[in-house]
Amino acid sequence: MALPGFTISVVALTAGIPDGLRWSAVLLTLVVAGESIRSHWPGRPGAVSEFAVLSSGDVYLWRNNGAEERRRLEDAFVSPALVVLSLGGTFPRRALVVPADALGGEGHRRLRRDVGRR
Repeated sequence: MALPGFTISVVALTAGIPDGLRWSAVLLTLVVAGESIRSHWPGRPGAVSEFAVLSSGDVYLWRNNGAEERRRLEDAFVSPALVVLSLGGTFPRRALVVPADALGGEGHRRLRRDVGRR
């Protein structure tokens, strides 16, 4: 939600943009953000419901529709509040964002520790 908000604020505050282009950019940003949220919402059939990071660098994903996927952990961003796992292996490349409150304190600490070792 931060990126669409940032985009809309930049478009709204930038001088010299014609009003028609400004409103088109805001509308397009809202449509793309809405579609992204709708397709990746946790209750959707294709959304990731569980994941496991293995020591080999592979990540198993289980989706709500029963599908199981195996992806390669390409890169990761680790902070106390957020872990972002960049998953490669097949097209398209995906990212899995895990906020601190998604796993609980101990689970998130272990994830940060295990991913940070790579």
